[in-house]
Amino acid sequence: MYKPTIISASAGSGKTYQLAARYIMLILSNAEVESIIATTFTRKAAGEITERIYKLFLECISDANKLEQFNAVTNCSYTLDEFRSAFIRLTNNQSKLQISTLDSLFVN
Repeated sequence: MYKPTIISASAGSGKTYQLAARYIMLILSNAEVESIIATTFTRKAAGEITERIYKLFLECISDANKLEQFNAVTNCSYTLDEFRSAFIRLTNNQSKLQISTLDSLFVN
């Protein structure tokens, strides 16, 4: 399983893509949606991460080149069927997503 990771970099460096890809890899490895926590500093950034996760899933499901690129970037070899299955699991459990701001993590 993956260890907790902090991604720290300047604006425009690809943090959102890295977070989304890591989140997707956790879902693909059969992690429970409610066991994954992604936090950031602003609600806008949390929304962007959530949006990127869905967008990246849909791109990889609908475009073989995007799936190939994802596998190259992540050094993995996921199949279309694995992506479809993981996406269905994610959407069936979307109410359990924990993508939020750091302060909301401590308030709840």
